[in-house]
Amino acid sequence: MQEKGRSLDERFRGAQIKTNLEREKNVNSQLDVDYQIRIRPVIQEKLDAEFELLKNTASEARQKLSYS
Repeated sequence: MQEKGRSLDERFRGAQIKTNLEREKNVNSQLDVDYQIRIRPVIQEKLDAEFELLKNTASEARQKLSYS
């Protein structure tokens, strides 16, 4: 059976591809939500801690230089 020049198999494959693309889009959206909600704050916390450590190290180095 043909409709608009496409067989049922072609239309079915097209529908499957569209469904798979929608599913992939939803998975990617969920990954983005996971990143924004769960992962990003953890990364930011670690970056903040590392930055604080670097500031303290720089302060200690300046103090040692000033005592020299």
